[in-house]
Amino acid sequence: MLNFSSIFNFDILNVNIHKISIKDGQKPNNVEFVLYLCSKVINKDMKKQNRPSSAVMDQEADQFRKKAEHYLVCFNDQCECRERCLRWLVGCQTDPAPVAAMSVNLRHPGLGGDHCELFRPKVRVMMKRGLLHFYDNMTGRQEHDIRHQLISIYNRKVYYQMRNGRRLINPAAQQHIAAVCQQHGYNGPFQYDGEEEDFDW
Repeated sequence: MLNFSSIFNFDILNVNIHKISIKDGQKPNNVEFVLYLCSKVINKDMKKQNRPSSAVMDQEADQFRKKAEHYLVCFNDQCECRERCLRWLVGCQTDPAPVAAMSVNLRHPGLGGDHCELFRPKVRVMMKRGLLHFYDNMTGRQEHDIRHQLISIYNRKVYYQMRNGRRLINPAAQQHIAAVCQQHGYNGPFQYDGEEEDFDW
């Protein structure tokens, strides 16, 4: 039988033992003490997991800086949703040197607050990548008609960026593509080349 007293010394470890169940005014037994320490370690690890690490925060800041070069940003520091909006967070990383920047019109009545037309939540979603094998299970006629309709919807440049994996396909586009396929008699499976989590910019 394992002797916990050989591992933990009650007199050396500074433990607030009144938080552990005490019987007859005695120190907690070995099992109670170990369970108490385990609960402390677990609670500490859970707090760490729920808090973004500095490395993750630095990575996001670097991603926002790169995005700021070609993204419609927002500088409304009074908006109640700013901490949750990608446009404001990316705007915080813009280069202050240029005298002009691509920004939303703060005077527009439809912008700002929970009902902002341009609000983009800071939430990662599952994006799809690539259409090289998307048509493998379709008939030749279905592939032809679906491909041409998608090109007419997204234009040729955007379609081939999605096809070749250079542009991620967000959930809304995934639903749209599925709807087009169903119009032409194909109900799945929808076979993309890959997937990854990213912000829905």
